Amino acid sequence: MEDIDFTPGTAGLTDFPLEPAVDAIPFSLVPGNLGQVWLGVDPTRFHTLVEAEVVLDNNVDLRADEFGINKATCISAGIRNVSVDLDMIANNQTATKDLYSAARQRTSVSVMFQLGQQQQHLCGVYLPAVVPEIPEFDDGETRLQWRFRDSRAQGAGDDELIIAFA
Repeated sequence: MEDIDFTPGTAGLTDFPLEPAVDAIPFSLVPGNLGQVWLGVDPTRFHTLVEAEVVLDNNVDLRADEFGINKATCISAGIRNVSVDLDMIANNQTATKDLYSAARQRTSVSVMFQLGQQQQHLCGVYLPAVVPEIPEFDDGETRLQWRFRDSRAQGAGDDELIIAFA
């Protein structure tokens, strides 16, 4: 490996350039552990959500395997897939029972997450029509948890997921 040093006069520079100063970030990042969630056919605020994950997969395919070409020639988008995983503490509230009924009947529900609690530090994630899967039950903790896995968002024209910052 060759050792390369700066030589004064290279590119018209007399000294090696200094690294730019890094300013402090003037804002805090959106906290993922504070906020609210609304779920259901008639959206109700849930206080028992333990964990949630929203996955957006555009199924992008990079065409880079053509014979005789060593770089990608095209990017091709596939069918968009939006899914939601939810872990919540089970209880006997009407909204929780309604969510379970929607999963059994394959009825779509709306899902809305609000991340953050201060103005100018908010992120909203809205899925207008999600068909929840029947939950798995985890009784390994002291409180029973329901795990809704791979619940699919539905829509037309890539409107399954809406994200807003405020």
